[in-house]
Amino acid sequence: MAVDAYNVNDTATHGGYYHPRGRRRLADVAEQVLALKTPIMIVLALGAPLPLPLLVDSSETRCAYVVIAMAILWVTEAIPIPVTALLPVILFPVMGVLTAVDVANSYMGNTSLLFIGGLMVAIAVEESGLHRRIALGVMRFVGSDPKWVMMGLMLPTWFLSMWISNTATASMMIPIVEAILTQFKAASNSEGRPRGGSVQGRHVDARLSLKSDSVDVSVKDDAIHVTSPAPLDKQNEHQAPPSGSNGIYVVDSPGFDNDGDDDKADADEDDECDKAVAADYKRLCKGFSLCIAYAANVGGIATLTGTPPNLVFAGQADLYFRKLGGESGVSFLRWMLMAFPLSLLMLLLCWAWLAVVYTRGTCRKQAKQSDDPVKTALHNAYRGLGKVTMAEVQTLICFIVLASLWLFRDPRFLPGWSNLFNEGYTSDSTAAVFVSLLFFILPTTRPAIFCWRRKDEVRQKPVYTPLLTWPVAQAKMPWGIIILLGGGFALAKGCKFSGLSDWFGEQLSTFRGTEPWLINLVITIAVAMATEITSNTATATLLMPIMAELAIRLKVNPLYFMSSAALATSFAFMLPVATPANAIVFSHGHLRIVDMAAVGSVMNIIAVSCLTLAVNTWGSAIFGFLETPEVFRLVNITSIMSEL
Repeated sequence: MAVDAYNVNDTATHGGYYHPRGRRRLADVAEQVLALKTPIMIVLALGAPLPLPLLVDSSETRCAYVVIAMAILWVTEAIPIPVTALLPVILFPVMGVLTAVDVANSYMGNTSLLFIGGLMVAIAVEESGLHRRIALGVMRFVGSDPKWVMMGLMLPTWFLSMWISNTATASMMIPIVEAILTQFKAASNSEGRPRGGSVQGRHVDARLSLKSDSVDVSVKDDAIHVTSPAPLDKQNEHQAPPSGSNGIYVVDSPGFDNDGDDDKADADEDDECDKAVAADYKRLCKGFSLCIAYAANVGGIATLTGTPPNLVFAGQADLYFRKLGGESGVSFLRWMLMAFPLSLLMLLLCWAWLAVVYTRGTCRKQAKQSDDPVKTALHNAYRGLGKVTMAEVQTLICFIVLASLWLFRDPRFLPGWSNLFNEGYTSDSTAAVFVSLLFFILPTTRPAIFCWRRKDEVRQKPVYTPLLTWPVAQAKMPWGIIILLGGGFALAKGCKFSGLSDWFGEQLSTFRGTEPWLINLVITIAVAMATEITSNTATATLLMPIMAELAIRLKVNPLYFMSSAALATSFAFMLPVATPANAIVFSHGHLRIVDMAAVGSVMNIIAVSCLTLAVNTWGSAIFGFLETPEVFRLVNITSIMSEL
């Protein structure tokens, strides 16, 4: 017999079949190639657009090469996004677009300092625990109706995300959500069962007490096993555990009463009740989780420092206007006058939508019965914070001072504190850095020195601890976002100096006959879709120069399209990877991607509609979106850009 007709150790194919060892080797090669995806993507990103400057050697094509390479790396995240933001320091000088000094100067400007100051305040708020007290303080007054509990979760999340990062806000609120859900689940398990509750999905007699922490309940072989150091009810309190049972009591199988009555109809009714309650509880888990992520995303757009894309817009708008000898007019107050009503409107509509989807017809009876447990749990959590500390009081005062300085620096309708100085010598970053310094000076507790020392502290070593220390600030400061902002400003400067922005404007001039509001709507929809899979900050960075040139060609204010694109990057409601807040709530296991996509798609429609309304009504009245600024009417844009 021929043995070599099919050799099991052969890696070749025989009779049309591919040998398993061949498949294993192919899979091994694929794994090794996949392990090299980072260097492969870097080579592709730097090599794919290389023919562009080689075939057409001009400053525009050389700048376009850098933009395309960075866009590929940002979208694929082959290397960390902040690391990609450092590429202009290398590529712009090498490609002859900008000098190294000009590029380096872009990485730390007024907007970056404003962001650093705002982050310092956020870190101090987190360190003092003030954000947790605010959240629980609001939650105490919402009652136990699921829709109002949802509103109670969204309000503090929305407010806090205006001032601290969306990620930190979501991380802080999720444990509160889990505690509330635990109370709802406990109320559900005790609702409407004349015979007993539900353990592991199986019915147990009402006499079974699980109050002791030492009781262990498990299900095995269609019976419920309860491990306890003592008998379970008064009838057996003088009985010892059965010999060899090791303290385990076996309760009868489901549907069998301890008194010997076997009522199958009642068991079926209880099963249906369990399923309904479990479905309601599952809906609440999804609704409460999503409301945290959505409120954090919506709240971030209300203030200039609430989310990085807002600062990208402000920084690049200032850069664009100042190159032409003008001022953008974007300040903390003016942005808040436009964005705060938009954010509030979106919050209310988001709450209404989530309440309809997840709380309508859910646990109405339970809401009344569970009032005491839920409210008691929230009150206990608030009392667990203890008395208001000196650190919280001082942090709150500094927070109010900073907000006041931002709002009244140059309010336009009355003289601001900036009038005390020469024009242009102060900005919002001045106030942010000033208050940030106070956190490193003011004490976190009453200092045990001089007349503040009590008798029991006389022999103790004097201690003076500020509200914020540099090691804490250094550890919690998101330096990557600051670098990313700087990289965006460097990219925008390169586009302007090379003339690439002007080239984009000429290509987009074909839209000149289209209504600006319609173009703005298309831009908003496109950005809202793109931001679901790309970095919000990176997307805003790439779009700002293009939006500015498009607006100039259509003879409208560049802020019109720039602000819409920046705001739309926060409309990330559909996917877990869209924002860190989405990823945090998704990681707790209550949601599926299909849940986020279905509900988030409607939220995107709501957000785009609200933004379209805002920028074309009160936003236009504040910033004059539909009017060409004076500086652009007096200057020939093409000649200026070519000179730059």
